[in-house]
Amino acid sequence: MDPELQPTVSVSQIAKQMISAGKISRRDYQKLYAAILADDQIDEDERAAINKLFDAIQSGRLKIID
Repeated sequence: MDPELQPTVSVSQIAKQMISAGKISRRDYQKLYAAILADDQIDEDERAAINKLFDAIQSGRLKIID
């Protein structure tokens, strides 16, 4: 795996950063995906953060960029 994609922060932190930035790039998505895969189990806080991320995308508050 690309060393730049190695998770250094939690899934919740990554999701919160994306929401506050108002955008998500392909690289951001890869970091989130890597963090999710690196985590053995997703806890309630992480699940809630991921749900907020998807809600922000669906409501248009979070733009997907390339």
